[in-house]
Amino acid sequence: MPSPAEPPLTRLAALRTFAVTLAVFAVGGLLGGWVWAKVTEPATYEVVTELPDPLPTGALVTASFGSDVRFLVIAAVGGLVCSVVCTALFRLRGLVLLASVLAGALLASWLTERTGTALGPPPLSEQAAGAQVGEVLTFPLQIGATGVLLVWPIAAVIGLMLSVSVLTPVPETTTSDPGLG
Repeated sequence: MPSPAEPPLTRLAALRTFAVTLAVFAVGGLLGGWVWAKVTEPATYEVVTELPDPLPTGALVTASFGSDVRFLVIAAVGGLVCSVVCTALFRLRGLVLLASVLAGALLASWLTERTGTALGPPPLSEQAAGAQVGEVLTFPLQIGATGVLLVWPIAAVIGLMLSVSVLTPVPETTTSDPGLG
């Protein structure tokens, strides 16, 4: 419950909270995608035979564990940092802040995946089109375990809860029970 000294939340303030929070998470998501593309070493495949399609069917399954772990770490850090920033700016906005952080974190997760994929190696079909024996193809950056896409929102909510608990002062209470004092 807001204190009497705090003005009520207006639509404009709620929209501003939502817009700024989305912007913070969008920047975090784009930055996360760039970092993910830079720090992830994609799997490779050496073309060993001349075929119309130089990739055996099993080669399309990538060793994406390292890629997923890097995405997970980037998303966890990004979710925590972005939610702490937004909580510091809008901690008194309650459910509007929570909804904004969740929407922003979902946007950031999508942007991280799309940006990292776009900045990574091109699709295998493009690389394989003119590949010769002995050439090394690089698997595109991708998520193997779709559950890691939920790390942004989970980390953001954890960051929000921690930030609110640290940034919100605890009111001093007076003891009205004569037996306690």
